[in-house]
Amino acid sequence: MNRYILNAVLFSALLAQSLPSAVFAQNKDVVISVSVRNGTAEIDQFADAASLVLMKSQPEIIQDLKNPGAKFQFSPIPKPAFPLAIRIQYKNRTFSRMLWQEDINSPAPKIVRVYEDGALAEQILITSMLYIIRKKTFLQVTEFFSIQNQSHPPRVYSHENLILSLPENARSVKMMAQHGATGMTEPVRFDSIDGMTGIQHDFQPGNSELSIEYTIPADSFTAGSLHHLNSGSTSKKEDIKILLWQPPEAVLEVQGGKTSLDTIPDYGEVLTVRFLPGNKLTYFFSEGGYVVDSLESAWRNPFFDSIHKTLLGILLVFLILLAALYYSVRSKNFQEK
Repeated sequence: MNRYILNAVLFSALLAQSLPSAVFAQNKDVVISVSVRNGTAEIDQFADAASLVLMKSQPEIIQDLKNPGAKFQFSPIPKPAFPLAIRIQYKNRTFSRMLWQEDINSPAPKIVRVYEDGALAEQILITSMLYIIRKKTFLQVTEFFSIQNQSHPPRVYSHENLILSLPENARSVKMMAQHGATGMTEPVRFDSIDGMTGIQHDFQPGNSELSIEYTIPADSFTAGSLHHLNSGSTSKKEDIKILLWQPPEAVLEVQGGKTSLDTIPDYGEVLTVRFLPGNKLTYFFSEGGYVVDSLESAWRNPFFDSIHKTLLGILLVFLILLAALYYSVRSKNFQEK
C-alpha cells in the first residue's frame, strides 16, 4: 500500500513539473533586446523610458526602464506563455511593438520606431464606415474611421488637429483606437470643446482605426463627422461613407447625400453615400423589423473582428467604385471617338 502511495506522490510531482505555468512556460529564460529608431530622421534614438508588458487579458507591466538609451536589453525572463509588447516613451508619446512567439524566440534586436510630430492635414486620408443595429426602442451605432497617415518623411499627426462631432442625442459613448502595425487596441479619452468632441489620441504613420460606439434613443439621427482643424481646405470633392445595418430587412434611408447599393464579398449589400464636405447626413429606418437578440451578441459582428478586415472591407468597396468610374470614363471616351 505504501508503494502505491509513494508512486502516486512521485507521479503528482512529475506532473506538476511538466505543466506550464499560467503566465510563463517552463523553458529557459529569454532576453529581449531592443533597438530604438527615429523613423522620421532614420537615426538611432534615445528613449525616455521603456516597458516590457505581458499581454494577458489585463496587460501587466513586468519591467520598467528609465532613460535606457537607443540600444538596450531587458533583464532575462522565463519564456512567456503570452505575447509581449514593448512600449517606448519618447517626447510624451508612447510607441509600441507587439512580440509574438516567433519574435520572442528570435535573439535578434527588436526594432521599435518612434516619430517626430508634424504630419499635415493633406497627408491624412480619412474614410468611414457606419454600422447600425436597429433595436426595438433605440439604435446601436458603431462608426469606424480608417485613418491613413501618408506623411513623408513619416511623422505623427497630432490629435490637436482633429475634432469629432457626434449626434446630439448620442448616449453611452465609447472610443477605441488600433494601429495596424502594432495590432494593439486601446481606449481613447475624449472631452467636449464648444459642443464638439476632442479626441486624446495621436495617429502614427501608416493605417489606424478609430471606432466609436454609442446608442441613439430614437429611430433616426443626424450623423457626426471627423474634421481636420485649420486645414484651409476648400475642396468640393465628394466624401464617401459606407453603411451597414441589421436586420437586413429593415429599410435604411439617408437624407443629405446620394446613395447606391454595393456588395462586399462574403458579407452582402452595403449602402454607399456620396456627399459634399459640410453636408449633414440624417439616417432613419422607414420600415422593417428590428434585432431582438441580446446586446452582447448584437455587437458581435465577424466582419469587424480586426482592423485588417475592416480596412479590407473599406478597400474592397472603394476598388469597386473606382472600377465603375474607370469603365464609365473609358466608355464615354470610346463613344466620343
